Amino acid sequence: MSKRKAAKPLRPAAEDADARFARAMDLHRGGDIAGASRLYAQILEAHPRHANAMHFLGLAQQQGGRLDQAARLMEDSIALAPQVPAYHGNFANLCAVSGQFAKAEDAWRRLAALDPENPQAWLQVGLLALHRDALDTAADALRRAAARSLGNPALLRQIGDLQRRARLLDDALATAQHLVSLVPRDAAALSLLAAVLVLMGRAADAVPIYQRAIAAAPADVEARNNLGLVYTDLRCHALAEEAFRGAIAADPGSAAAHFHFACVRHLCGDQESAGASLRTARKLDPMNIKVAQGSLFLMNSSDAIGAGELAAEHRRFGDLFDRGAAEAAVAGQGPAAAVVRPDPERRLRVGYVSGDLRRHPVGFFLQAILAHAPANGAEIYIYATASGGDELTRELFARAAAWRECWRLDDAALAVRIRADRIDVLVDLAGHTRSNRLSMFSHRPAPVQATYLGYCNTTGMPSIGWRITDALADPPELESLSTERLVRLPDSYYCYQPQPDAPAVGPLPALSRGGVTFGCCLNLGKASASTLALWAAVLRAVPGSRLLLQAAALDEAVVRGHLLDRLAGLGIDAARVELRPFAPFPGHFATYDEIDIGLDTTPFNLATNLVEGLWQGVPFVSLIGDRPPARMGFSLLSAAGMPELAAPTAEDFVRIAAGLAHPDALEALAARRAGMRARLEASPLLDGAAKAAALEDAYRQMWREHCRTA
Repeated sequence: MSKRKAAKPLRPAAEDADARFARAMDLHRGGDIAGASRLYAQILEAHPRHANAMHFLGLAQQQGGRLDQAARLMEDSIALAPQVPAYHGNFANLCAVSGQFAKAEDAWRRLAALDPENPQAWLQVGLLALHRDALDTAADALRRAAARSLGNPALLRQIGDLQRRARLLDDALATAQHLVSLVPRDAAALSLLAAVLVLMGRAADAVPIYQRAIAAAPADVEARNNLGLVYTDLRCHALAEEAFRGAIAADPGSAAAHFHFACVRHLCGDQESAGASLRTARKLDPMNIKVAQGSLFLMNSSDAIGAGELAAEHRRFGDLFDRGAAEAAVAGQGPAAAVVRPDPERRLRVGYVSGDLRRHPVGFFLQAILAHAPANGAEIYIYATASGGDELTRELFARAAAWRECWRLDDAALAVRIRADRIDVLVDLAGHTRSNRLSMFSHRPAPVQATYLGYCNTTGMPSIGWRITDALADPPELESLSTERLVRLPDSYYCYQPQPDAPAVGPLPALSRGGVTFGCCLNLGKASASTLALWAAVLRAVPGSRLLLQAAALDEAVVRGHLLDRLAGLGIDAARVELRPFAPFPGHFATYDEIDIGLDTTPFNLATNLVEGLWQGVPFVSLIGDRPPARMGFSLLSAAGMPELAAPTAEDFVRIAAGLAHPDALEALAARRAGMRARLEASPLLDGAAKAAALEDAYRQMWREHCRTA
């Protein structure tokens, strides 16, 4: 009897593909990415054109980190079903994650075309347009996003913040005002409105808005800090101090609050309190670059820190924050030297990076140099890292081969822009001052990188190879204080351009007043203990003399009282001292009409105020110190043809000042005053052509050195 074969069980009918897809989606939502992926793959095996399975398998691949496979699957799903809006949004997100921003923007645009009322699509188009600095495109997209988000406070806040950061201020104001009308007690909405008002130059209008934000959220440290910064800009220092104290009380761990408090105390001349708050801020957040840089700047004024320790602090900053090689490797960007032809004698492209290209000391000094740049000299590229400008900005713009508005760009994007311009020598004009972009230099976008003009000390940055200075500010015996190699210009590294609206030089005040007036226009943070001791010694040496000081914080009684108490402790009666508040340009020039002899500060000398005083006929006496910030006066006075006014010791400082003020010397002092402008015009300090040529030589020297070692 033959065996019969066992019958095979009947196969159940194949499940419907859409039902299996629904099961896969449930697994996907539940976090079982592997299980969902198997089902998606099975569906595609049976139905190769199942767009949903293909697309969501792509999403699963993205979640697993397999971005190339994810991109192929998503693009194929879009080819099968181009009318599905969500596909384009998901693909746009994938492109952004993988750094393909052009593709991401294109995908968001396709989504916006399919779903024109989708605010998120327009928001993302605007964001990505800003990333490539296409301002008009971004402005249009963000307006469309705002118009489609009128009832959505969260989206409006995001849109308004983007408009604020892009300085689309009229649009940002409209968005912020509508947002506040929706949520009138929302601290974030109020802070956005206040921030926009500040950028529009309406700082006083921002004060009550920040106050409303703080009332709505008393623990909002950022709003308190911002209010303090507004008060600082308005020169309401006591109110600024109160705001920062409130921020510290709300969050004692806020490094920013302690740092801002330190800055306002420094502006008020209280170095001791400022120093203590700086130490607290740095301890709380040692990796906060703004706190670190602000601390370095303020340390230049401190009596309590020696020259070696100050240099060590700058080196420590470089060790912590200059990570250029690692960042370039991560970004896949090779060193610029690899793509720039190392021909030592070809015409150079020199780029200046600054946020001070306006009526500012850096702007004025750069004006003098660019006005005399050789016609066949370097091509000048200017990278403006702060928004806004004035008539000086427009003049500098006209003198550059190319002008780049770069304040919207982050460090990486700015470095890419500079590389694209094939800059040979890139020059920082800010150092550790406000609006600097030193951190961008860590990306090493140019083969030769230098610092010049805006900061009187080393940067501490290994990525900055050179510092442009002179032999008096940085003599050979002080080279160890600098991390950069020094290239020294003849005479002073400064070049002064007199301002055409400066008033005429007045007569010597002592001739009509019956006594000599010493004086200084300054930032009170430079009024160190050693400075006041020098000034007091001069007043004691010249009976009947007076001291006239002008500074931003001196319109406040508490600040005036503190300064008078410090001088009284040095034996100087308040009746011999006149204190005046800040006067906006050109008002402060009139103060020099009442000063016979200027007294410099130490260990952080004056620069612009000293040169402006000279231009108004006021000779300054300066003490030569042991670090670059304490030798600027020596450099400037020597270039002006008056090296005899730079004193090697404190005793010499007093002797020189008293000698100028002697009754028998007043006739000579009056003659010096009357002839000061002619003396300056004939001096290296005003020789823009010589300075421009010397800079050309300096850049060539740096470039040749690069070519020799490249």
